[in-house]
Amino acid sequence: LALAMSRDGSSGGVIRLGIITESGVERRLILGDEVPKFYEG
Repeated sequence: LALAMSRDGSSGGVIRLGIITESGVERRLILGDEVPKFYEG
């Protein structure tokens, strides 16, 4: 996701994940400063 976000000029810089298990849904929010950066020289 981080690489796709770095190539997409319109990305908001936030990742929203939904992890579905037998016991329900766990929601995670990863903010832009927590996303790994990739070098595109």
